Amino acid sequence: MRSAGRRGCPPPAGANRQNDLIWTVIALIDDKLMPAQIEALAKELLEIEGTGDRPRAEAWFTKYDVIPADLQQSLDKAKSVPVDVDPIFSFGREVK
Repeated sequence: MRSAGRRGCPPPAGANRQNDLIWTVIALIDDKLMPAQIEALAKELLEIEGTGDRPRAEAWFTKYDVIPADLQQSLDKAKSVPVDVDPIFSFGREVK
């Protein structure tokens, strides 16, 4: 599988088949739709929490607490992809 990469650009030099999967996913994300989708998700979850609607919460988790088999296979393939950045955070003062 060869992807078009991010926004039609080719994958970076040295990309391999495992990286291809990640670049394909990146290419499929539509960042113009994300704000509205995040807003809708936040609204749904906050309404459930605010009303204390347990049946609605259970229905939400029943629907979304399952990883489809094809997604799980893709995630399993991506497990061996090395992470280039190991984030290190520093704080101006000690945090307790």
